[in-house]
This record gives sequence, C-alpha cells and structure tokens, in this order.
Amino acid sequence: MHSDRESAARIVSEIRAADRRVRAKVSFLKYQDQIGLFLFVLATCGFFFTAWGALQGLSYWIVIPLIAFFTSILHEIEHDLIHDLYYRGNRWIQNLMFAFIWILRPNTISPWKRKSIHLLHHKVSGSPPDIEERLITNGMPYGFKRILCMMDGFLNMILRRREVERIPGMRTFNIRLASLPMVPIFYGSILVECVLIATGNISPLRTTLDFLMVVWVIPNVIRQACLVFLSSTMHYYGGVDSVFRQTQVLNAWYFLPMQLFCFNFGSTHGIHHFVVNQPFYLREMVKRSAHAAFRENGIHFNDLSTFRSANHYEPIGGI
Repeated sequence: MHSDRESAARIVSEIRAADRRVRAKVSFLKYQDQIGLFLFVLATCGFFFTAWGALQGLSYWIVIPLIAFFTSILHEIEHDLIHDLYYRGNRWIQNLMFAFIWILRPNTISPWKRKSIHLLHHKVSGSPPDIEERLITNGMPYGFKRILCMMDGFLNMILRRREVERIPGMRTFNIRLASLPMVPIFYGSILVECVLIATGNISPLRTTLDFLMVVWVIPNVIRQACLVFLSSTMHYYGGVDSVFRQTQVLNAWYFLPMQLFCFNFGSTHGIHHFVVNQPFYLREMVKRSAHAAFRENGIHFNDLSTFRSANHYEPIGGI
C-alpha cells in the first residue's frame, strides 16, 4: 500500500512519460507557442464566422452550441496563458490574447486578476483559502440554492454574500473591481434586453441586443454553467491534504453533454493538478495513460458521493 505522496509521484512519472512518448511521435508539438496562437485565432475566427452565420439566417440551435464550443477553447487557452505555457516572457502577446478572450468570454473577472486567484488555487486547493473554487460553490451543500449559484458566479456572490466574505483572504471589493468593464457590460445588456422585452420595445437597440443574446450571452451562460458544475464537482473540499486528494475524474457518459462545452474538463483537468505545465490539448492526448495511472493508484472516478458530502474527500473507491 503506497502513501498518497508515493502514489502522486508514480502518477506524475507516468504522465510525464506519456507526454514524452506523444511529443516523440508528433514532432510539431515542439512549436507550442505557435499552436497556442493558432488555436486562439481558430476559436476567435470560429466565433465571428458563426456570428456572421447567424446574421445570414443560420439556425440559433446551431449558432449557440457552436459559439459555446469556441469560447470553451478560448477559456482553455486563457488557463494555459495563466501558467505561462504560450509566449513565456512576451507580455505584449499574452496581454493581447487575454484581452480578446475576455471580450468574447466576458462573464468572469479579468484574466489578470484570475491569474493570481488561480495560482493560489493550486497552492491551497481543497481548503478554505481556495477562493477560486469557493466562488463557484465548491464545499457548499447540494440543493436548489447551489444549483442556482452554479449557473453564474456573480449570482453566487449575491446570494451567498455573507458566506463569500468569510472566505479567508477574500476581498469582494477587489473582485468587483476586477470585473470592470466587461462584466457590467455583459449583465447590463441582459438587464436592458429584459426591460425592452417587458415593454414591447422593437427599436434597433432591441434588434442588436437580440443578436447579442444569441451570439454572446446565451453561449457564455451555457459554457460557464457547464464548466462550473464540472469543476465544483470534480474538486474536493475538506479532507484534502495533498495533490492526490484534490480532484477526481468525471468521465461517465452522463457528464458528456457538459463536457462538450468545456473541452472535456471533467475528464482531463485532474491531470493538470499533477502536471501543471501541459497545454490543454496535450492533456487530451495523454488521457488514456493518465487515467490508467489514476486507477492503478486509487484516484476516484465518477465519485457521486461528493453530492452527499458537499465535496468532502472520503477515502473510498470511486463509483
């Protein structure tokens, strides 16, 4: 029987070995900066081409999921940029990519503030000071209120204001400041649209906002809700004393609809906790080897007891 530390070391070793095997087979993976930029441009162009398609009459049933998918790629690129995986040392390019991503995926705080919160998350994951996960309901008992809060991070801050303010190190004023200007624009557009609908207004402003709801607001709400549900469910809170206990793997078939809008996050994000310097597309490529190592060393898979325990880690086999 291995200790958690020994098991974690074995998992890291296997992930790194799988990484080397993949890189040896696929030589262009060495161009990591260029791949990141290409995927950024691809997702951005996909966003705008799909929006153009909406103007040309493309069905909203196609437009909304497509844009949600493209923004999920942009989210992963932002996450990789937070870890300096593309253009390390070139702040000009990184900041330009951050800015474009925030404009297209605006219902979160600024990438620059998120960077400090996310790096803290890796240091204290599963404990009270983990601001990032606490802000998306991790550790909160499951019920209607949590489901409502998981739909939107800022709604969570409103409904759980007192609880949020008690998170160690939490400064709600700083979070609000870091939301400017994109978050107020995003939610302001929703508010104005609701007022225009309620008053029966059919002005050009209403037409513009109708379009933005389809190509900007609804896809991001769907993407964010799927990501928050998977992230807050796969991360443990309480009973966590090492990286070995920080996450589980969610790869059952019934999670697939949500995985589609956050690039298979529930299945591969745990890999990132063990090896943080892998781009998101490489995690997908080493997934099979990583999951084999996870199973061999006792990482939980599809542990639905987390719904009963409010994400508390319990040393039992996954379901």
